[in-house]
Amino acid sequence: KKNKKKLIRTKKRLRVTNKMSKLITTKKDLKRILTGYVTTDNYNSIPEWVEVYKNDFSGPLDIEILNSLVSYTLNIDFKNNKQMELYLTLVLGDNNITDFNETTYTSLIKIYSDIRYFNMNKIKEYLVTMMSNDIKIKRRTIAPIFAVCNSVKSLDLCLSIYSISKTRTLELLDIDYMNILNTIDKTDM
Repeated sequence: KKNKKKLIRTKKRLRVTNKMSKLITTKKDLKRILTGYVTTDNYNSIPEWVEVYKNDFSGPLDIEILNSLVSYTLNIDFKNNKQMELYLTLVLGDNNITDFNETTYTSLIKIYSDIRYFNMNKIKEYLVTMMSNDIKIKRRTIAPIFAVCNSVKSLDLCLSIYSISKTRTLELLDIDYMNILNTIDKTDM
């Protein structure tokens, strides 16, 4: 853990985080502070706040808070993919994969379906985990994958996800079919 890079780097931020750590004493405080950042569109402060919280209160996060932190990831302006991965490691680190639910997996798949952080292996890994653990796959889980397939020109991924949607009898929307057709059109066959 000593070699682990920190998200907080400046002395000014350290002073701010010391004040923040005095404010957080319960999970209710944690939710209140997170809500404050979200309502003020101050998503970029969430990573340093999570780091302070995790330093003061080790252990797994409540599933509701975990899901919120994961779902807000796309709203945070990370400098690069490595910084985003560090944040996710910090958020997910103390939680066991058995603590995850459909919302957690859907949020993670949405992150890796974003063109900035696209990772086909992670998408497949989370989908396989969902299927292995009988976690229901919904349209909202696979829709972002159809959208990114068009951008990355991955017909194989697109057709695999389409196959999953049909075997699970998911009702797709027109936009999903448009993304599939656009992927087929843009891919050299």
